[in-house]
Amino acid sequence: MANLSEHFFKDINKAVDFHVLAITNFASSSSLEWLYQKACSGLIYAQEALKSISDKLQRPDIQYHYALFAKDESKNKIACDYMYLSAMQNDKQAYTWLKNYASKGDTYAQLQMIGLFDAKKIASEDEAVVFDYCYAAIKNTNNQIVFKQVNSWASERKNTMAQNLLATCYAFGYGIDVDLIKAYQIYNTLKESSIENAVCNRVILDYLNFNDRKYEAISFIKANQNSPNFKKLLTLSLVQFFIEPKLLDYHQKTVCFSCNHKNIISFLILVGIVFNLAISNIVLIIINMTFILSYFLKIKSEQVIEKTLSTQIKKIKKLNSYKDVETRKAKKKEIEIEQAKGVWIDHNTNLMWARISLGQGWEKGMKVGDAQKFEWASAQNECQNFKLAGYTDWRMPTINELKTLMTKDKAGYNCHSKILLKPQSGEFGQYWSSSPTISQCRLYVCFDRQTSYDYGLYAQLYVRLVRNAF
Repeated sequence: MANLSEHFFKDINKAVDFHVLAITNFASSSSLEWLYQKACSGLIYAQEALKSISDKLQRPDIQYHYALFAKDESKNKIACDYMYLSAMQNDKQAYTWLKNYASKGDTYAQLQMIGLFDAKKIASEDEAVVFDYCYAAIKNTNNQIVFKQVNSWASERKNTMAQNLLATCYAFGYGIDVDLIKAYQIYNTLKESSIENAVCNRVILDYLNFNDRKYEAISFIKANQNSPNFKKLLTLSLVQFFIEPKLLDYHQKTVCFSCNHKNIISFLILVGIVFNLAISNIVLIIINMTFILSYFLKIKSEQVIEKTLSTQIKKIKKLNSYKDVETRKAKKKEIEIEQAKGVWIDHNTNLMWARISLGQGWEKGMKVGDAQKFEWASAQNECQNFKLAGYTDWRMPTINELKTLMTKDKAGYNCHSKILLKPQSGEFGQYWSSSPTISQCRLYVCFDRQTSYDYGLYAQLYVRLVRNAF
């Protein structure tokens, strides 16, 4: 009937209507092809009919043909929209068309492919390409919708490619402010993955001493030096004072390095100073050489000089204070009185330490009982109620303060053996500090092995309190 209407009665519109009925009621593929050809030939009535049944019936084959017509009319976005709708219904032709069109660089088609991945309609072999599109959308156009989708896939689906891209965004500031802590946390979850960029970036952050794990990073690099990137890191570590590695971007395969201009300029200035002063004053030469060595050892010169001068001043003050025999006797008496109250003042640090640990008591110049172990939060609460020698402003020491009590080569405390008392008979104990780590744990010191580690907040350790003596 449609052919009769077209060829004998010359009524093309009725022919269109007959073909629409055939498509609607019988899913006629030949009628759909006829209607598509007429739409492409410029017949407006056929074009309107093709769009109408595409929107009304929402069948993937009709949506696919209307998308082809829209592309023929240079309506690219409309073509991508209808190909997306067809692909959402598992139409392979539409999926392949959209995939190929996106690969040619059309950003709108790439966004539709991202949408298909979000709906779990993407083939596994195409996932990597989709994340390339996500990377381009976030980096080049600051697309926040895509950034939120990647964040969701990383946290909810635990997709490793999404996690790697999200870490890259935090590391380089794509779509969000730079946050190296979050980037490191995500890279750390990927340390056992096959994504070399993620593993390499975690090691680089450790190598830059981002998390106080530089020596662990160097050990890892030595163990994996068969990898070209780690081999390059190991080779260039010899001149790390002048250059430092840069984090790998999402597509970057080879690690790059940047010059540390500040250190280079500082080194040249120091060389000039040493050269000019070498003929004048031996004392100044020694100071400058110390300054240079501190740079090569990555120690801040200001801290070294300040510590050296401070130590010398304290020694001078201490020597002056003990010149007189009577003064020495008075000082000794003062120390004995302090210790009788259960406290000890370390005059090298000006810190007053409790001779006992939390859980022990102090009566008539002697300790009472054994110390107790506490979780970190409970220990903080106990600090508030602790009173000794008339003082109430006791606190938990920082890790650096606690380390001043460590000895170099044997178990014990850095003072006379009877000053700081053991928490239990036969052990020097593991003690909490107030210093946190990046993983929100807390650092502690083991005085039996003279080492420092970190522990979760629910571990139970001893606590020795401290206060500022002056």
